[in-house]
Amino acid sequence: MSHTPTIEQRPDIDIQGEIDHLIAHYPPLQHDRHQVAITVNAGVVTASGNVQSPVTRRYLLNELPEIPGVVAVNAEVLHDDSTIRLEAGRIVPPGVVVARVRFGVVVLAGKQPEDSDAVVEAVAAIPGVVQVVTSFI
Repeated sequence: MSHTPTIEQRPDIDIQGEIDHLIAHYPPLQHDRHQVAITVNAGVVTASGNVQSPVTRRYLLNELPEIPGVVAVNAEVLHDDSTIRLEAGRIVPPGVVVARVRFGVVVLAGKQPEDSDAVVEAVAAIPGVVQVVTSFI
């Protein structure tokens, strides 16, 4: 008869504690922490929300799997403002400026395009965009 080793699962609360520690000791995440939700369920970490830079997002996604007890990381709905800004810049017509992106809120400024509703809808459809604010002239 062979003996099958059992793998002891680490409690989610302990994993969450290490994640909180990770966030508290990485300054960009300290700033973004109120815009990110991270949950742990049976060792599966789900991260959602918005951070300001792709570097911060990448750091988090690289570090989470290294925490003992984490079996998977789902970050399909974790976005960064820089990527949103680039995507919005590809969509807006000449004369419209992506004035600012902050935690998924996109501010469009400049000359109001004839089809401003369509532009706003297209920008709002970008993954991670929470709201579109216009300040057209």
